[in-house]
Amino acid sequence: MHARGDLTRELGKQLRRGRIARKPHRQSDARRPRFVDPMNSISNRPAEVDSRKVPGHWEGDLIIGALGGSAIATLVERSSRFVMLGHLGRERTAEAVRDSLITTVRHLPASLRGTLTWDSHTDWAWG
Repeated sequence: MHARGDLTRELGKQLRRGRIARKPHRQSDARRPRFVDPMNSISNRPAEVDSRKVPGHWEGDLIIGALGGSAIATLVERSSRFVMLGHLGRERTAEAVRDSLITTVRHLPASLRGTLTWDSHTDWAWG
């Protein structure tokens, strides 16, 4: 004869997770904010940037390779759609992205170094 609940506990130990009931997942968004500093909304951009008539305004994004093995920072000029790429390798810290972007745009004339709108989407985010 078993004590009350002994059989349930013994069977639960045989389960893959080692427990009868599932533990609830933590809510990562509720735990901490996504960005440390509050960001400006894209709607706060100057009108000349939205019109795409004045060159020198850029959109940036980060492309991460298969299995996170490498990464590339992309810059697209809004009026001409000219693309510049900055290689990041395995290091994807804010400093590495900054240094890559500085190296990429260093040779551009000052008139083409206006604003940068960084894509902060989460639709493909992982990790």
